Amino acid sequence: MCFLRRVMLIAVLAGLTVAATRVPAENVEMTPYKIILNAQGSFEDVQAIVALSLAPASQVIDFDISLSLNGVVVAQAISCYYCVIDQNLLIGFDRTALQADAYVQSMAGQDVIADVEGTVTAVASDGSMVIRSFSGSDPVEIADPGKKGR
Repeated sequence: MCFLRRVMLIAVLAGLTVAATRVPAENVEMTPYKIILNAQGSFEDVQAIVALSLAPASQVIDFDISLSLNGVVVAQAISCYYCVIDQNLLIGFDRTALQADAYVQSMAGQDVIADVEGTVTAVASDGSMVIRSFSGSDPVEIADPGKKGR
């Protein structure tokens, strides 16, 4: 049984409120908007910021989120946090793994569509559990300054 189903079953057995909904996330922003294949900076992830409202003081306890470029899954999220102030999910994808991915490298010099979709499970301060599925897209550029003319 997957973790999410176990969490739901435990919550139901414990009498906690569980709300599961699918939300269209029209407001997805990839940051940085440009994936530079030979970047050497100190940042460790490519981040998706998803406008998604959860209950006040919610904490993400589980997530299953993927990143696709032009319809091909290239990464699974390595982190997911909820910013209560901005009401955003901050989802991290491993930058070095993306830079090393052969499919991502094959798109050097192109603008592509980044699709972020998945499910998050969060617990509010009152103990209620919320499960949200979402999806959204944002254009990104794949750049490789070492490959001119592509």
